[in-house]
Amino acid sequence: MERIQEEMVKMSQDERDRYLYLREAMAASDRVSQMQSAENRGRKEGIYQGKILTQISMIQKKVKKIRILSR
Repeated sequence: MERIQEEMVKMSQDERDRYLYLREAMAASDRVSQMQSAENRGRKEGIYQGKILTQISMIQKKVKKIRILSR
């Protein structure tokens, strides 16, 4: 309830104050979006690297088997 009252007070201020408040709110929202995007890119990169490491490991095991069999 207190937060709603704070919002109403902020929105009832003059036009310049409303503009500054909205600009600040939008900037905060943009920062959150940027952080979420960075986290998502990091997760995707981690998954991609994990898949590559898995493939390398599988290839190394196959090479090791071929070496053992070719002795």
